[in-house]
Amino acid sequence: MRGISTYESQQKTLDEWCDNWRLDQVSTIISLRRAAENDNHSEIMHMIDQLMGMSDKRFTALKNVFGILSDPDRELRHYVGKPGDPVPEESAEPPAENQTDEFIAEIGRCYNAGLSVNEISDRTEISEDKIIKILVTQGVFENDIYRQIKRLREKGVNDSVIADRLGLQKSAMNRYTPYTKGIYNLKNPSENAAKLRAWRQGKAIHD
Repeated sequence: MRGISTYESQQKTLDEWCDNWRLDQVSTIISLRRAAENDNHSEIMHMIDQLMGMSDKRFTALKNVFGILSDPDRELRHYVGKPGDPVPEESAEPPAENQTDEFIAEIGRCYNAGLSVNEISDRTEISEDKIIKILVTQGVFENDIYRQIKRLREKGVNDSVIADRLGLQKSAMNRYTPYTKGIYNLKNPSENAAKLRAWRQGKAIHD
């Protein structure tokens, strides 16, 4: 938010955050309802923990956003462009420096071992959107909303129609779209991958 200089980009970013947060909340609640219907107590407790962690992280983020938005010294301007021109992506997140092949593979192993996107995001300090995008690229990510998107894509429905049908902003579809192969151009395992592997193994021992 601090790097955004126009009202239009600020509104676009806030809209995307709200849409993505709603998706996570709805998906988690759907999973919680399914666990309750199946009388799966352990899964119910797991989903409650997910909601608690998600809520803590989001309220902390909201507090930070409120602080930025209420800064009297922060100046914004209106984007001046031709009618119909897209607003420049000022706040686009740069690729993480430690996204080597090994690091990306370890993210997938953590997810397959039962660790949540929220946990992996907190441990790696990479946004949940990017973690989901990596997992989608690997073909291992699953949630109810993504299953609907995959099913519609397999039927040949384009993303704009899918976004309208599911009540998503079109930009939110990006998190469920695989990376191009360019993200895999780094070959050396990173120190962060080793730390993530040790954390995953430690969780497995204590669970």
